[in-house]
Amino acid sequence: MNLLTGMEILDVVDEIVFKVNSSLEIMEVNKRAENIGYDVDMLKGKVVEVLISPQHRRVFRASVDTAFKLWNATSTRISLLNARGEHIPVEMRVVPVESKGNAEYYIIFKPEYVWNFTVFNDIPYPIAVISRDRVLYMNQRALKINEEVDFRGLNDGETVELKSGTYKVRIVDTFHNLAKVKIVILTEVPQVDPKLERFAIAGIISSLISHDIKNSLMSLSLLVETVKDEGVKDKLKKSVGRIKRLHSRVLSVIKPALKVSEFSLEEMVKEICEDLSYKINSRNLDIKLEIPENFELKTDRDILYEILHNLISNAIDASPIKGKIIISCGTSHKDGEIYKYVSIRDFGKGIDKEDLNRIFEPFFTTKEGGTGLGLFIVKKFVKLLGGKIEVKSEVGKGSEFIVYLKA
Repeated sequence: MNLLTGMEILDVVDEIVFKVNSSLEIMEVNKRAENIGYDVDMLKGKVVEVLISPQHRRVFRASVDTAFKLWNATSTRISLLNARGEHIPVEMRVVPVESKGNAEYYIIFKPEYVWNFTVFNDIPYPIAVISRDRVLYMNQRALKINEEVDFRGLNDGETVELKSGTYKVRIVDTFHNLAKVKIVILTEVPQVDPKLERFAIAGIISSLISHDIKNSLMSLSLLVETVKDEGVKDKLKKSVGRIKRLHSRVLSVIKPALKVSEFSLEEMVKEICEDLSYKINSRNLDIKLEIPENFELKTDRDILYEILHNLISNAIDASPIKGKIIISCGTSHKDGEIYKYVSIRDFGKGIDKEDLNRIFEPFFTTKEGGTGLGLFIVKKFVKLLGGKIEVKSEVGKGSEFIVYLKA
């Protein structure tokens, strides 16, 4: 039986699946929609676009139009509105199908954040995960002090006096499955250095992410081998390889081993843009490369790849539909030394002045659902390469990130 012949079969998957007609009216939906508070029967006949966050509806339409024109599946990241009006980050996939000569679509929403909280048992702090007013998870250290404190009533930055000691509260807002959650972490007082505290918490989240990546990679590597199309298989293997390299870096942000080689910047940037093509196409962006022929860099390619991948991805997110991104490079004299630089410039909304000095701090983010670790790790990696990073931004005109590496 074809997997898509009966919506009841799709009730076993974790994703929310809508079957819609050419007018994007919901014909059928699996029961996973109940996870975001909707009555499945009440959704039928409604236009699926009303469930998309208003700021992402143009991206949604563009993804559907592209799927129809190419008659192929498209994917992008958007936010979905749950029944409480919360904006939930998801990965959306649009799959066009033909039914009696008419175009129909399966629109699949996959949670962007699915955490495995059991790894918190390896962390030497009491940690609880709260969804609204309900405790989803507590690690072993939190369970020991559970009778002394109500994790649901704690506020970020406050100090808590318990029989077991004095703790400072740190709260990280994120998402799990299709709901907003907050991770409540109690760190013991006094702290040796507040910066070390922030870095320790960054390590906690990095450990969590790394654990999930490792588990997913094992399954993904096996699935890739089942793909019959050799061209598609080759692209998938390259993507899996990049994720494996990233995974090897996640837990070694402090002191990874450098592997220096000489390589073409243009080839690297094109590889990154190909990897991010789904995001570029969904926003119909113009990526302009101003890279001289044979411009080479000599450094750790894997680390620079992650730096530029993060910065280009951020530039895409910041860009308006049909916007432009300029990626350029050159040689510069700075502080009495010669540097080679790479610039990523977008023409989006820009960064507020009060935020500009905080964007490299761990957990500082202006993205809904973001962890605030991307630029924090970027700066650590740039420093590791012996380089510097600068940012220029003007509200309403865009931002430019410049990475300088010693020549």
